[in-house]
Amino acid sequence: MRFDSTHLDPSSIDIGDDRYRITTALPDKSLGRSISLVGLLHPPVLQAVLQKTTASYIVVSGFNRIKAVSAMGWSKIDCFVLSGDTSPKDCLLFSIADNVSSRSLNLLEQANAVRKLSVFVPDKIFLCAMLEDIGLNLSPGLVSKYERLLKLPQELQAVVGRGLMPLAAALSLEGMDLHSVHMICGLIERLRPGTNLQKEILSRLKEFAAQKGIPVSSVLELPDVSGILNSGEADRKAMLQHLRKALRRLCFPSLCAMEDQFAESLSRLELPPGVRFVFPEGFEDTRYRLELEIKSASDMENHGCLMQEISSHPALLEIFKRELRD
Repeated sequence: MRFDSTHLDPSSIDIGDDRYRITTALPDKSLGRSISLVGLLHPPVLQAVLQKTTASYIVVSGFNRIKAVSAMGWSKIDCFVLSGDTSPKDCLLFSIADNVSSRSLNLLEQANAVRKLSVFVPDKIFLCAMLEDIGLNLSPGLVSKYERLLKLPQELQAVVGRGLMPLAAALSLEGMDLHSVHMICGLIERLRPGTNLQKEILSRLKEFAAQKGIPVSSVLELPDVSGILNSGEADRKAMLQHLRKALRRLCFPSLCAMEDQFAESLSRLELPPGVRFVFPEGFEDTRYRLELEIKSASDMENHGCLMQEISSHPALLEIFKRELRD
């Protein structure tokens, strides 16, 4: 592509025309500080657009750089201007390539690049091959997922763009009502659970909502859940664990009640350190496990006495008689 170097007044640049914009993030203070310290190392790339008898310029790449220097009060800015016969597809390819060469695009930026370029290259295989040539490696399957992402509410797209929610988790919310999506986005932004915990929380919310035939927003408004979210707890990790337990109790009340009863009986056994009595997962087996730490022969003798002592303990008898009731 051919372009000319020129010196322009920032006011002559139409920063509102975002047809080639890929970046989703706004300029931060570090960009302005960098430009102030070392200057504008990479001039923005523009395209001239004739409007009656005057020419204005639209941005191909460098939106944040232009905003940064405008905020700093620059009267002139060095720019590269693509020749007037450069096609929209080539301008878009230049924009994507310029961004990819300087940083990793987030998921929403990749999705925007795919959406804009697919207007000119609708075939997904050709599209992926073209993007690969400029440094963005995608598969046709991922392109299809990006198309689904861009149909989700914008608030949810933004959470994905900021890296707070994996693509798979966002797509699992397709078809959810806007109020529920809004509340989930707020929860994710506030508590920032990791991928696995986020998957568990979303799964529990949807599972219980489906059981009761209510929206997810109503689950989040239940006292047992809202009480945790509105508790004012400063420890984010502690809140996540409380939330996790509350949702588990909603989905599996009988199992959780069984676990509570087991814990109560176990506390009455007053087992010493180094001895663990473990219940079968989900209480789906009748066999329990007793774990003993042994450091010497005398430990064997002590544990033998302990087992004799607890074998007739009423709490142990309660544990073996208990059944999980639906």
